[in-house]
Amino acid sequence: MTVLTDPQTRDAWMTRIGWVLTVLTAANMISDSFGKFAPPALLLEDVHRLGESEGTLYLVGILQLTVGVLYLIPRTAIRCHLDDWFLGRCRGDSDTGEW
Repeated sequence: MTVLTDPQTRDAWMTRIGWVLTVLTAANMISDSFGKFAPPALLLEDVHRLGESEGTLYLVGILQLTVGVLYLIPRTAIRCHLDDWFLGRCRGDSDTGEW
């Protein structure tokens, strides 16, 4: 068993795996949201059985698509954007990532 002692090598492969998992998760969320816009008959039957309208399905699809796209944006960019939006300022240092 080899031990990776070089921090740069260790960080590089962990970063790549993290991005691959992030993209796969976001792709799953985004592709699932398109199923809400053109739902199959079986899904519509279940939605009506639960007492919901088809309009609710479209809202869930829009929400799921939005969350899937936002998931692709790095954490610091989202945090800074939300701080700008809610507080009118960005407290983070984008170079170091510290808050």
